Amino acid sequence: RAFTRCGKTDKISLTCEQQQLGERMGIELDFYEKIGIVCRRIPAGRVATYGQIALLCGKPRNSRQVGYGLKKGLAGRDVPAFRVVNAKGILSGAAHFDTFDQQKILLTEDGVEVIWTPEGFWVDLKRFGWRNTMEEALAIEDEFKRAGENRSINGGIDRGANRNIFISF
Repeated sequence: RAFTRCGKTDKISLTCEQQQLGERMGIELDFYEKIGIVCRRIPAGRVATYGQIALLCGKPRNSRQVGYGLKKGLAGRDVPAFRVVNAKGILSGAAHFDTFDQQKILLTEDGVEVIWTPEGFWVDLKRFGWRNTMEEALAIEDEFKRAGENRSINGGIDRGANRNIFISF
């Protein structure tokens, strides 16, 4: 039998109402919470791409949504958004910082070499890209589960007081 899932009909076991109840109970984290968890794991001196973060969050085709979540501050507090670049290594999110070169400055202070190109500020992903391991990916998945359980116990999402700040320290 086909069930309706939030406006779409397909063969799944949960109805829209059951899904929403599960979300309210904290059974699964939302995508933006996952973005925050992944970004906090990017090591100092390394950068990750929007696509890499989307993949680690379980939605490999949602790199633009990662950028949106970081831009709007939906990923939570203390997210090092300055460590996120596009697939070419270009600092494409730089326009959303306080100054056009703030992301470059933060990366340089972090030990990442940033070079000016005709396309904009650029990072060599071969040298400074975060090449996460399978063990790290599995640890991130475990952290998603623990955070979902904690959210269930604490009864909600805390994205921080300043949702519209791109980077908060």
